[in-house]
Amino acid sequence: MKILNMGSLNIDLTYSVHHIVRPGETIESTGLKTLVGGKGLNQSTALARVSNEVYHMGFIGEDGRFLKEFLNKNNVNTDYIAAVSERSGNAIIQVDETGENSIILFHGANFEFDKKSIDDVLEKFRGEALVLQNEINHLDYVIEKAKENDLFIFLNPSPITDSLLEMDLSKIDFFILNETEAKDITNSKDLAGIQKKLLTMFPESRFLMTKGKKGSIYFDSENCFEKEAYAVKTVDTTGAGDTFTGYFISKYLEEKDVKTAMEYGTAASALSVQTFGAAESIPHLSDVEDFRRKQ
Repeated sequence: MKILNMGSLNIDLTYSVHHIVRPGETIESTGLKTLVGGKGLNQSTALARVSNEVYHMGFIGEDGRFLKEFLNKNNVNTDYIAAVSERSGNAIIQVDETGENSIILFHGANFEFDKKSIDDVLEKFRGEALVLQNEINHLDYVIEKAKENDLFIFLNPSPITDSLLEMDLSKIDFFILNETEAKDITNSKDLAGIQKKLLTMFPESRFLMTKGKKGSIYFDSENCFEKEAYAVKTVDTTGAGDTFTGYFISKYLEEKDVKTAMEYGTAASALSVQTFGAAESIPHLSDVEDFRRKQ
């Protein structure tokens, strides 16, 4: 099955700091790296570690040509990535000594999607799989038109925004989200309440919720599975969720088995947090297979 990702492409300015800066505080960084990023780019890279039919649609400025080149080198079809006059999307990332991060996003070219180009591309992927995040404009229109074209829709509803909460998300086939995002969508605080509310709001959907070091849980109207996280030394958590998402989706579409897909997503994200960076930290399938054999 072909996988189309309509997603963001960012230039990441990643600062190493002793601690995340506090309001009113000025601190020194111990390092700065300019890296490729954006949830869309990260997830396409992870998807392509498993699948040979990953396509990315997105927009970059003239400053972001290397983002497209990176995806090309990583087995992602970039025929639907176009350059526009707006500067590329940007993320300012702080990573502290424990590997935790704080991120500020600038949309830039990621908000250059227009309805005609959305229509034209979705028509080419009728009946295939679509991966979305909330880092592009016209997301509600994309969802509506994708369903009209019979695409199977995966949504990573991140970041949570007022506009996202106002959208009709009933057409989403599969939500992949973390605990914080699930709490924001449902206004529930505990796991049982979150599950019940999500299944009430979207009874036809499937859900995979990541819980950081506590692992992940899958549930739908009939099933519920949990997977523990691996205990590893964390260097940088940036992109770990995207790594999990990409591996899970590709393996789910390939194997048609939730538990197997969860195992691959968990192993891949465990490897990713041991390396600095977002897309650069996404492990190759051979490394994930080797990691799994050693557990």
